[in-house]
Amino acid sequence: MRAMAFVVKHWAKRRQMNEPFNHTLSSYAWVLLVINFLQQRSPPILPCLQQYRRNDYNQNNKDEADAGEEELPWAEGYDCYFYPHAHLLANYGKENKETLGELLFSFFEHYANHFDFDASVVSVRMGKYLTRREKGWPNEYDHLFCIEDPFNLSHDLSRVLTNFTFYLTKKELLRAYRSLNQGGTLENICTPFRPRTGSKT
Repeated sequence: MRAMAFVVKHWAKRRQMNEPFNHTLSSYAWVLLVINFLQQRSPPILPCLQQYRRNDYNQNNKDEADAGEEELPWAEGYDCYFYPHAHLLANYGKENKETLGELLFSFFEHYANHFDFDASVVSVRMGKYLTRREKGWPNEYDHLFCIEDPFNLSHDLSRVLTNFTFYLTKKELLRAYRSLNQGGTLENICTPFRPRTGSKT
């Protein structure tokens, strides 16, 4: 996950696709896309930690839970629970034998050709895609590439996108996929973006 997130962030930076002040996705958003992608591989490479959270919390606080007094930790309106036993998941995902190169190719292929931008919401919290109906996020200009913030659940990280930069994001994902599909290298897809100045070179 660390290596793949690094490569995707590097690609996004080189292609000027990680500058929220210029209405493109943040590095944080790109990392969430990588995490969610790896959660949904078959077999999965990353777990969804929220699946463990309530059972773990109940076991550690059984008396309170039995009394109906369970309280998960919140701070200033945000859920701040974290899974404290990450060492138990050290071998999670070992059954998946895909290489980093194969995963990167599949990542770009998926978002270039298969992801349903009109209907799906990326949710690391759930380890899958939610529907726009489930989130209450209509298909409007401020919800173009729905990526749920796993902490602030009302925050769609795609809200920085404009129609134009949304189009550019999809175009860059497609460019990366096509280049790799035609035998291109990581260096090829990470060629620095240079805006055209009127010439066709």
